[in-house]
Amino acid sequence: MKKVCIIGGGLGGLSAALRLSAEPNYQITILEKEPIFGGKLKAFRWGDFYFDSGPSTLTYIESFEDAFYCAGNNIHDHVTFYKIDPLQRHFFPDGTNLDLTADIHSMQRQIAAYSVHDAQNYPAFIERIKTLLKYSEQSFFDKTFTSKKEMLDLKLIYHFFKVQPFNKMAAVIRRYFHHPNTISLFSRYATYVGGQPTQTPAVFNLMAALETQKGVFGIKGGTYKLVEAFQKVLAERNVTFHYQTEVKEVLNREQQRKLLKTTAGDFEADIVVVNQDILSFEEQTVPKVEPSLSGFQMMLSVDKKYEQLKHHNIFYPQNYEREFQELFEKRLPVCEPAIYICNSSTSDPHLAPAGMSNLFVLVNAPALTEATDWEGIKATYAQKIIGLLESHGMSDLQAHILHQKIVTPLDLQNQTFAYRGSIYGPSSNSMKQSFFRANGKLKGDNMWAVGGSIHPGGGTPMVVLGGRKIAEQIINIEKN
Repeated sequence: MKKVCIIGGGLGGLSAALRLSAEPNYQITILEKEPIFGGKLKAFRWGDFYFDSGPSTLTYIESFEDAFYCAGNNIHDHVTFYKIDPLQRHFFPDGTNLDLTADIHSMQRQIAAYSVHDAQNYPAFIERIKTLLKYSEQSFFDKTFTSKKEMLDLKLIYHFFKVQPFNKMAAVIRRYFHHPNTISLFSRYATYVGGQPTQTPAVFNLMAALETQKGVFGIKGGTYKLVEAFQKVLAERNVTFHYQTEVKEVLNREQQRKLLKTTAGDFEADIVVVNQDILSFEEQTVPKVEPSLSGFQMMLSVDKKYEQLKHHNIFYPQNYEREFQELFEKRLPVCEPAIYICNSSTSDPHLAPAGMSNLFVLVNAPALTEATDWEGIKATYAQKIIGLLESHGMSDLQAHILHQKIVTPLDLQNQTFAYRGSIYGPSSNSMKQSFFRANGKLKGDNMWAVGGSIHPGGGTPMVVLGGRKIAEQIINIEKN
């Protein structure tokens, strides 16, 4: 019986644990420094208001289905997915609203209201990004890249050049679209990988295809139900959980039996899986890279319904390009940021009292630097965001807030070990950091890593997929 210790109970670690638990020869322990599992995905309640703090947009649910199926379970026995349509509502500074949907004709009609040129080019753009998604599914998503054989696969090399890795997202978007509304809409997908549109490789335009082709979903009762589903099955399989147990050091990494020094005592393991930001866990050995974006979050309990809001909403500033300059070049809080709101009670009324709203508000923030004292500015910055939302048409928002909770980049770093508070590990602002991310094999004997800072990257479906694939790599090595 091999002893497995998983450091961190985020979705990557839970997914790896689930796949390993389907095999008979692993004794699995999960060590979590917080009092709950979930990593960046947390649940928060204030009275009858419920919030998911962290990932709120679910797509590519095949990843979750496969994680449970490969372990002999059906995720649909544990959570109830529902489809969200429109995918998001976009509020542009010229007063135009656009409901993003998979219906190409609907999209063309909406875009034509402000740009006939962009409307005509929309189908061709969708076909292009669908191709990017197809190649990525075939050659990138399901690989761990922990062996030379995978890296030198001819099909992979062919598809690598087919996705035109040297092109940038912004350049491709501007080939199809001229109007700032459409450019802003699709440039925003660079933030899904923590990048800047002018620097992020064009292959990541596939993020729009993931949503428009695979759909966007919610989970009845909140996204945290996903974490609870993993926990339930793992508990049934006698996986051991240790909460408020912070791993301080892993000794004997080169030996078969490793020793984990924690705040709750010592643990021995033959196999260690690290579900922690690799940039913070391996801070002394991993080369310094540019971190991705962080986020400034507010959870607002509001005694009013704003009828203009859908489930997912984005409000754009007058100059969206300036946001990325402030984030990546000046490394300062954005003066006039794009603002995302998740209003999940519009789809699941039980998440807020009748006639009221649970608004999860997120703006992009730079990775932590000494230039910004987030504890000192968080209250005034929150007021600034609320004022901007009022100027975007959410009248008297401040007067209707019953309670607010703020999460800063500093909180993210302290609670999740996110390197400098970054949400997605390394940024995707270079070909190296995009295509040659850490591959999940750490220095040492049977030392592995999963999570958003590891291939295939951040976002709940990719993290779950990556955790399962690393577990399968461990199983295959042990069998051979």
